Amino acid sequence: MKGGDDAEDAAWRPARAAGPLAFDHDAMLAAALAWLATGVQSGRLGLELLPEEFAEAEVKAMHRAIFDSPEDAGQWLNRMEEQNRIGIRTGSGGHYHALDPA
Repeated sequence: MKGGDDAEDAAWRPARAAGPLAFDHDAMLAAALAWLATGVQSGRLGLELLPEEFAEAEVKAMHRAIFDSPEDAGQWLNRMEEQNRIGIRTGSGGHYHALDPA
């Protein structure tokens, strides 16, 4: 199988800056980003996307990729701590880790 002429322009781009896409791919991308945003806001998906041990900078990077802004990362961390979903790993230099659900 060989791509058409438009395959020459294929490249990785930030999801929110992908530009006009072919067919219904704009709608598909918007739906995927909305699903990711909902999952990250609830906490569960965000914790799955982060490494086992993570720093605030990694949470900011996740928020930048999904929400196009790292500004809510601190609020997300505070909410996850208040809900006992994350903790600071002892001896890790302030890195967080997901807590096992009880």
